[in-house]
Amino acid sequence: MNKENKWFRVVEDDGWFWVEHKNVPPGDVAGGAILPVTTRGVILQSHRRRSQAGAETFEIPRGLRDEGETAAACALRELHEETGLLVAADDLHPLGYLRPDTGLLAARVALFWADVKDTPLGVGDGEALKNFEITRAALRDWLVQDRIEDAFALAAILRLTIAKPDWLAD
Repeated sequence: MNKENKWFRVVEDDGWFWVEHKNVPPGDVAGGAILPVTTRGVILQSHRRRSQAGAETFEIPRGLRDEGETAAACALRELHEETGLLVAADDLHPLGYLRPDTGLLAARVALFWADVKDTPLGVGDGEALKNFEITRAALRDWLVQDRIEDAFALAAILRLTIAKPDWLAD
């Protein structure tokens, strides 16, 4: 039983199922996710995903690479498409990789953070319900309150906190 669309396919092997990205060799980077960092905090997105029964989730921009596109270019493109923010390549910083669900997804995604300074949010493509800035103090509260459950956002926040231990401080 294989189901697919233009981006993914569900693969079944001896009763085991997983999702593969089409046109992405196993182990290759399928896309990019980016944590936009401002002088006051970060930019997050509010979504209502069908896979989450309509529950509101708080996420960071992310998406699949286009053919021939680097993961960094993908992350910058997704940031612009989803938030309207334009960031120079010099303001993009790698945070490693994430395998979001090794039991279900054959995906490896590059994580980045971007210094967006005080650039005002533009108009995104409408994929998110809204894009908003959250201060570092509020972000710490949200993390304690377990309001952010998205693996990409959590991994990027963790990795940035390890790389720059003082960034989340007041």
